[in-house]
Amino acid sequence: MWSSSSNQWSNNSGYQGHDWGRSKTDWSAASQKWWESGQGSSSDPVVAAPKPSIPSHFKSDEKFFDSTAMGSGNHQFHRTVQSTDWSRKAQIAGRPMEDLRLHELCFRGFSEFSLRLLSEGRFQSIVWTRNSAESVLVTQLLKSIREMKVDVDSVALERIKESSLPVPDKHKQAAAFMQPLVENLMKEIKSHIPQVPSATSADAEELIRAKAKLAQAGLALTPRKAEGSGAGKHVAKTVQRKVP
Repeated sequence: MWSSSSNQWSNNSGYQGHDWGRSKTDWSAASQKWWESGQGSSSDPVVAAPKPSIPSHFKSDEKFFDSTAMGSGNHQFHRTVQSTDWSRKAQIAGRPMEDLRLHELCFRGFSEFSLRLLSEGRFQSIVWTRNSAESVLVTQLLKSIREMKVDVDSVALERIKESSLPVPDKHKQAAAFMQPLVENLMKEIKSHIPQVPSATSADAEELIRAKAKLAQAGLALTPRKAEGSGAGKHVAKTVQRKVP
């Protein structure tokens, strides 16, 4: 997991997660007004954490919050963190999921800057990453965007207009609103994906090099039918010396 203000990450990978977990939530403008002011009362009473509300469609038992297998890896929602190299190193293996503390999953612990903003009642959100490379990429990207003071909504809206698409509601259809901009970013990323040569092309290149070496030695590579060959039989190749 990474916080919106992090810019350093360890090399540990394998952190598993899914998505924002808020796909059915409408982030309306009205619901955001309370945090946009950034004001709060220092006399606010301390409130105990509420008991987790488990979705009604979950198939719960003593071992699972939800035993339903989801995703290509058939992932289930365990009540306690399962023991793995990563969870043991993070000292959360065997602990109840609802007892995990936010600062324990931050790279800097309580030194994480975003926890200060959260303590002020300002909007903060968590993005789940599945390895260190994803964490570093997204963190550095957002850091650069903030340093350039880029209005992401304005850029996304401009991209929609360029695509001549209807403008989705950026609160109720947040993913659709950002999709054209995401596609632009992905187009740039795809243009830099290394091309891995196939076995066929590698064999063809090797054959070309072999023919060139034979030609330099005055030899030629010519096909010869294998013994008992017929329809569908393999064709062998022999080396014949060229007649000057």
